[in-house]
Amino acid sequence: LLTELVCYENLRLLTCSIFVPKCIRDGGVVPPCQSLCQSAEKQCQHSLESLDIMWPFNCNLFPDSDDPIECVRP
Repeated sequence: LLTELVCYENLRLLTCSIFVPKCIRDGGVVPPCQSLCQSAEKQCQHSLESLDIMWPFNCNLFPDSDDPIECVRP
C-alpha cells in the first residue's frame, strides 16, 4: 500500500537511511538530513492522514545540513 503513494521514493530513502544507514570508514553512520525528512513529510502528509497514519518522525532530530558527507539529502 505504501509503495503506491506518490511520496514513496522519498519515504523509502528516509526510512532506509534511518534503519539501515550508510556506514562510513571511521565506524560512524550517515543519518538523513532534516531536509530529506521535511520533504518526505510534506509530500506524504496528506496521503498518510487519509490512511489515519500520523507522521512518525521528528525531523528536528536530524542534522540541518546539505552536506552529503554529513547526512543523506533528498
